[in-house]
Formats: sequence, structure tokens, C-alpha cells
Amino acid sequence: MNDTPTPIDIHALTPILAALRAIDLQIDALKAQSAPLRARARDMLRGHATITLPGIATARDVPDSMQASYDRAALDTLVVRLAATHPDIAAAISATRKEKKQSGHLWIAFSKE
Repeated sequence: MNDTPTPIDIHALTPILAALRAIDLQIDALKAQSAPLRARARDMLRGHATITLPGIATARDVPDSMQASYDRAALDTLVVRLAATHPDIAAAISATRKEKKQSGHLWIAFSKE
């Protein structure tokens, strides 16, 4: 099986990336316009239940929250260390590990002008 990528057709790729850049610039401008409106709506909804405006939107303020996470590499190192002295604990920790496949995606950093 040949894993060598085919050459990139720069002439075909250029207008595609240029179009994506133009769209992203429009999105950035719209996000800038919507930010103060979102902040104002959030302030108005703070402390209230979900509001539904038929034909327009359903909205609610989602309050700040704290999310805990663990450093995977540090936890893996801890499991290896525990395996020598407390294999039951190491096995219990390892059994809780969950992995999921993430789809690949296109990464683009557009030029700033």
C-alpha cells in the first residue's frame, strides 16, 4: 500500500482557502456584533428560568461552573508507580480509563491583514 500523499494542486486549493477566509472574516464580524447583544440578553435572563419566545428562540442563562479534569500523562505515571506496590489500586484506576476516537479535521490559520 502506498502511503505517499498525492501532490497538492495549489491552483485548485487557493480559491477554496480564499473563500473560506472570506467567510471566516464575515463570521468574525458577526460574532463581534452579537457579543454585546448576547451579554445584554444574558444579564436580563440571569436568575430566571428558560424563556421561550415563539418563532424566535428559547434562551436561558447557563451559570458559570467548575469542571474537574486530570492530567492524563501524570495519571498514567501514577498508575505505573502504583502497579509495583498497590496493583489492585492501579488496576482499579486503569479500569476507569475511557478512550474515544475523534474525527480528524482541517486546521487553517488564515493570514491577518
